[in-house]
Amino acid sequence: MRRSYFSESFDKFLSTTDDQILGELTRHHKFELDINQKNAWQEQIKILKKIITNLSDGYISFEFEIPRMGKRIDNILIVDGVIFILEFKIGESSFQRLDRIQVEDYSLDLKNFHKGSHDKIIVPILIISGANNHILKSYEKAEDNVYKPINAIPENIEEIISFITKKENVQKFDYKNWEIQPYEPTPTIIEAAKQLYSNHGVENLNKAEGDRENLKATRDSVVEIIKNSKKNNEKSICFITGVPGAGKTLAGLDIIRDLTSSDKDKDIRSVYLSGNLPLVTVLQESLARDKVSRSRDKIKKSDAEREVKQFIQPIHSFRKEQIDSKNAPNEKVIIFDEAQRCWTEKKLFRYLKEKEGREINKSEPEVLIEAINRHEDWCVLICLVGGGQEIFRGEGGVVEWFNAIKNKFSHWKMYFPKSIISMPEYNWDNKLDKIIEDSSNFFENNNLHLNVSRRSFRAEKVSALIENILNLEVKSAQSLLTEINDKYPVLLTRNLDNAKNWIKDKKRGSERFGLLGSSGAKRLSIVGLNVEEKKTDIKSYFLDDEEKNFLSSNFLEKAATEFHVQGLELDWSIVGWDYDFSYQEGKWEYRNLRGSSWQNINNPEDRLYKKNAYRVLLTRARQGMIIFVPEGDDEDYSRQKIFYDGTFELLKKIGLKEI
Repeated sequence: MRRSYFSESFDKFLSTTDDQILGELTRHHKFELDINQKNAWQEQIKILKKIITNLSDGYISFEFEIPRMGKRIDNILIVDGVIFILEFKIGESSFQRLDRIQVEDYSLDLKNFHKGSHDKIIVPILIISGANNHILKSYEKAEDNVYKPINAIPENIEEIISFITKKENVQKFDYKNWEIQPYEPTPTIIEAAKQLYSNHGVENLNKAEGDRENLKATRDSVVEIIKNSKKNNEKSICFITGVPGAGKTLAGLDIIRDLTSSDKDKDIRSVYLSGNLPLVTVLQESLARDKVSRSRDKIKKSDAEREVKQFIQPIHSFRKEQIDSKNAPNEKVIIFDEAQRCWTEKKLFRYLKEKEGREINKSEPEVLIEAINRHEDWCVLICLVGGGQEIFRGEGGVVEWFNAIKNKFSHWKMYFPKSIISMPEYNWDNKLDKIIEDSSNFFENNNLHLNVSRRSFRAEKVSALIENILNLEVKSAQSLLTEINDKYPVLLTRNLDNAKNWIKDKKRGSERFGLLGSSGAKRLSIVGLNVEEKKTDIKSYFLDDEEKNFLSSNFLEKAATEFHVQGLELDWSIVGWDYDFSYQEGKWEYRNLRGSSWQNINNPEDRLYKKNAYRVLLTRARQGMIIFVPEGDDEDYSRQKIFYDGTFELLKKIGLKEI
């Protein structure tokens, strides 16, 4: 597989004319070639030929593809077994922080996601053609063999390469075989959404072959259900389940993209809905910003936002529109993300009466199914379901959907994986068992379950570890922690400053880290972790640069709760653990702070929501996390040491290393 516009041995590069190289670059360039890009390539060719003349045998590439980021590396040089990543800024005169981040991101992407680069030494170099003479005499290399970005001018490049290759003295490798090795990216949901809507398919965005096949099989099964429903004039509902971070949202977005861009199905209108307002807000903002930055016609941000909102919407506005209408919605295919968070009849009744002054005795699934059921011919509702992810009182889980189909829309066909029935986080108290009895329109399809977490590309067993901790399966948790800790560190501290220093030291490139805490962790504010929900600007938290906005997650001032981060992710996290969910005398205790005192939670449903809040928080990080359990203070009746010591000792017993 060719990843570069141009790639050759040093000898072949030197013997090829500048015009021939430029012609090859132009031929592979998919966009209109502007004069600045042409001039940049010409200058790079000139500089690199001068450098390579004095180097040993090696390899050069121009415009090497980085799929996860949707970008290309200016140049890669492979010399004496070392990979050099070159990012040129032709005509610039100063070294900028964002440019250093860019070249470091390229290097980390190669290291983490390109199979041929996992065990290689990688050196990012930022080259400013118009800068004053500036060369770093000391070079820093991280544990994963990726150097920190090196500033250079064209005259310094040869010296840097020679110094590092002599210093490293590693074995050469077959660079032709290196280039064709699989690229297995695991993008964040924000990165994935941007790439999907830049016409990349979901199978190109996943980490490993098996994972790609799993996600593709799910997507293909849903597409087949849509096609059959259309062909046979049937109304269908299907459920996609998966472990936290398995790619349910990605699968849903990809289906929408597929339907939107398909020439054969232009009559099929579709929409992605979610009850997760922070997720919708971040995705809308991210896609709008990206569309503006990619646009050659300088599209207005307001126009980009309007376009994005046509296919990604919050469930509440869609629901209100359908309640007020007697007509079928424009869309034939509706995807409802985090469908387990649908509202019960009681919750929806109370909300509509208080907020809108109307009384409706229906659950949220009934309202939505009834609306799309107005289509006279066919329609499909796709429910993306996360087990154990219900975090609000009144969220009804899968059983609400099954009851609605069984009792009121029995003519619909229902498709679901075995996990819906077999796993307790979906099948609460086995309530679904009776519903599916004697139901001829219910069909099992195990392709609709995503069983591998994609969130952590370092350790796919993180979600299982967290499940074991929450279920107090200590021995299993100990075993899993030992298995993953080298790849995915899970540490423990009683000092928030220690946690911040640790996480700052881990961050590289454009990676994101942040403070997380349960919405019930009210007493963590006194030690510097404030979970006041309304003070967290979620767009700034996930998207903004910490040097430009202190509301950014990377600034480590604002904390996000389970309500902010469900469905989203960070690279590194600090998770604060308060007395609202604490380990005492061999079991979990559940509490809420009411006024100035802690009160026990006795309602089983409310206990479930509390436990799920911590499940969400502890599964947000892609690369590692540190759990902060404060010391407590016996002089403060609301933060006594005994409130926290049990949780801390449990985590120590499991094997979390304290810093």
